[in-house]
Amino acid sequence: MPTPSLDMGEYNSGQRLLVRYSPRATGADADSVPEADLELEIIHAYQPFSLSVICKVVIHPIAPTSSLPPGLPSTCIMKLFDRRYEHNTRNYYGEAAHQRYLAETTREKPRSIWITRRARKRDGEYEAKIEEGCRRMMRNEMRAYEEMRELQGTHIPSLYGTIRYTSPVPPPSDTGELSDYRYTAHGRILEHIPSSTLRRYLEAAMRNEPPLYDNIRLVCDQAMALVHQIDGLNVLNRDARLENVLVSAVSKDDSKTFYSSPFPLQPHTAFRCTAIDFACTRLRYHDETDEEWRRAKEKLDEEGAIGCVIRVTLRNEGKLRDDPVDGERIWTYVPSRRWHQTLSKEEYEVYCEDDEWGLYAGKLAEEDRSVGGDASDESDEMDEGGREGGETLEARTKA
Repeated sequence: MPTPSLDMGEYNSGQRLLVRYSPRATGADADSVPEADLELEIIHAYQPFSLSVICKVVIHPIAPTSSLPPGLPSTCIMKLFDRRYEHNTRNYYGEAAHQRYLAETTREKPRSIWITRRARKRDGEYEAKIEEGCRRMMRNEMRAYEEMRELQGTHIPSLYGTIRYTSPVPPPSDTGELSDYRYTAHGRILEHIPSSTLRRYLEAAMRNEPPLYDNIRLVCDQAMALVHQIDGLNVLNRDARLENVLVSAVSKDDSKTFYSSPFPLQPHTAFRCTAIDFACTRLRYHDETDEEWRRAKEKLDEEGAIGCVIRVTLRNEGKLRDDPVDGERIWTYVPSRRWHQTLSKEEYEVYCEDDEWGLYAGKLAEEDRSVGGDASDESDEMDEGGREGGETLEARTKA
């Protein structure tokens, strides 16, 4: 099977991209803010790329005499969902096969990407499934940013708008001839925050001489406060990890005034933690009961995904020092057990026999009241065909 190499030149530092920018205006201003053509100069590409391409960019207006759209700073983060650069699930890029697959009139709906890979299906179906994943992740992230609108600029980056980029580079073809097709990627423009990831900061602070224990405690407390803030919203984050928390050194008087250093290892006393990357989130379904939601949150344990890993990281870094230290003495993770429910002995016995016990009690009671005491037969099929806001309960359980 041929494995054509993919030219990364489109997103190399110094390259300039022409994009169509749509501000994220809401309310009465939604119709008054027009779209604009912008030129994005790539300053730094955060590689390796996955389903999304993330770059630090400087924004230039197309016309020399024009200015940037209102509220848009000149330095931002560009996030494009471009499947061509996704190398986690395949080592080659087959756009020609993808176009042939799309041209078929009798093709079936793309199956799971893992089933497609195990079955060694054609490259075109595989590319179609990756493209479907890109679009789903973009929708998920946009919904999450809308749900967490009040946290933008403080707990999560500000979302300035969406962009559409059409690649000027023709895709490879089977015959070697140039194609008229040009790939279009969609993405967004986000706030740029001078920072390091939480994992990198903890490792560097522990290896510093002397170790910045006070800083570590402050940062860990900030990170857990951030997780608790987001955990209380109607957002389920499947990708909570240390790499998706940014640490910035800020002014004591203004949390939005950042120190220019992207790696704050000085003994500052004020930090800001920011959560990023919500492509693997989902919102609470409109018909999801409190117990369904509680179990989903408890099973995923977003708080533990940060707190437990911080504890392990500090413990491992403490062992590597010439004078080993106990990570638990630096900072202790105490689970809040926010989503835990203690069952009585009788309840636990029932739960062991039926793991769906209690899930639909509130929902069925509400349906009983609405139909005069007779539960609708449709309640047994409530998850078939999917739910608004995410996948079915069956799919979520398998995941």
